[in-house]
Amino acid sequence: MTTPRIFSPRPLHEEQLYTLRDEHQHYLRHVLRLRIGDAITLFDGSGSDYRGIVERLDAQELAVRIIDRTAVSRKTCRITLAQALPKGSKMDDIVEKATELGVDSIIPFLSTRSVPKWSAEKAVDRWRKIATEAARRSRRPDIPSIADVVPYPDMLRMALPDMAASFPPRPEAGTAARDSVCHRIIFWEEEGRKVKTILHDENSRQADHFFLVIGPEGGFAREEIDSACAQGFFVASLGAQVLRVETASTVVLTILQYEWGIFSEVET
Repeated sequence: MTTPRIFSPRPLHEEQLYTLRDEHQHYLRHVLRLRIGDAITLFDGSGSDYRGIVERLDAQELAVRIIDRTAVSRKTCRITLAQALPKGSKMDDIVEKATELGVDSIIPFLSTRSVPKWSAEKAVDRWRKIATEAARRSRRPDIPSIADVVPYPDMLRMALPDMAASFPPRPEAGTAARDSVCHRIIFWEEEGRKVKTILHDENSRQADHFFLVIGPEGGFAREEIDSACAQGFFVASLGAQVLRVETASTVVLTILQYEWGIFSEVET
């Protein structure tokens, strides 16, 4: 049986005895039927997995003794996905896939052609839960940050060098993450350079942070593209085909992962 993996909202430490929350206990007790001595993996989103064994198991408590920690190695760069709000529940799928593909930050924003019809506050809370579950399921040791919904101009400003503090550094990266060189790319179906060309130009070779912007179903207005270019964004094209918004974000992230080999390896 695959070792179960559980998220802890509290910081974890080696040799700690950790009592699992009620929401996990039914699944572990009655579905997986864990017993004393069984292995379990915990993670707190800080960039490490914690290996433990079940030490206490009775009617009131299921507690795990943490044995050791496995850290993820530092990625070659960070990825921020700025996504214009799509219709319906499509953003749920985008958050899930972006988490699986290694995005570090997600910024949902409102563009001229966005037409959401739901509570932004409740939606952001749901997306954060989706990201946590996707990280648990994909055995990712950290969880991407998800910003509150912002207007398009605010999203552009978040990519500027003086807004670097808006992005929490990766836990294992220390203060160096604040001194990143950010390569800003906005995707537009009407025109733009080939994405592969952009990813291999001189700007990309120096970058340790990619800030990627994907539009809504109706695409960006020309004025929005002009505004992005004025703030240093490169305009990229994914080819002649017009992709669904949820497909576009997955394609962009997959291309970046392939061209740069960003998926990190685990180190102890």
